[in-house]
Amino acid sequence: MASKAADSPGSDLLGQLLITYLPHQRWFGAKSRTIKSVTVVDSAELPGLNAALVFLEITYDDDGTSIYQIPLTITFGEAAETIRASDPTSILATITTASGPAILHDAVAREDVRQASFNSSKRTPTCPHETAPSPATAAARSPRIAMPIHCLHARLRGTIQHLDPLRCEVILKLFRRLQPGENPDTEIGRFLTETAHFPRIPPFLGDITLRSNDGEPTTIAMLQALIENEGDGWQ
Repeated sequence: MASKAADSPGSDLLGQLLITYLPHQRWFGAKSRTIKSVTVVDSAELPGLNAALVFLEITYDDDGTSIYQIPLTITFGEAAETIRASDPTSILATITTASGPAILHDAVAREDVRQASFNSSKRTPTCPHETAPSPATAAARSPRIAMPIHCLHARLRGTIQHLDPLRCEVILKLFRRLQPGENPDTEIGRFLTETAHFPRIPPFLGDITLRSNDGEPTTIAMLQALIENEGDGWQ
């Protein structure tokens, strides 16, 4: 996924900020390792949102590497203060801009980005990524779709966004660590839902996939039905 993003203004500063930022995020899966460097290797603008998906190559002190994605945006004014109060760990830095003070932060802390990412998973394929809605999506869709989307953080896995379960019982998983190929959660969920018609899992509803120039897919998010927590195994 190499691009000129690594040479863009501010990428070195962003990499330095991320060295400190990443170990404090619940979705970061290498807390026991020491980060030596973070390089911005690519990015993709999220149209109309003043936000971007940023792809990172993380190098550890043992010279091992991994690829992560993080959606980033800049927020101003009262909206920034709301994020400071509700999700302070999402903030990378406070910055000064021509429009005044602002915060650089994980974009999933903002409602409009959550809505856009959720709706993207249900659309037909478009560039620079492709989406693949499942036939099961129609059965789970609510006519009252414009509801607030809540953000949860799954340890080691990624970020889960779900709509109000009283209105639309679906969740969107954003995979933070990326690996080439279809994500096993997506591959298994798709097969069990669409081919085996197995009813004992949350139905798979769709995904968002990036494709490299040679056609290799990388799953960045998946949509599935929300199954309410009914307690632990003993219960």
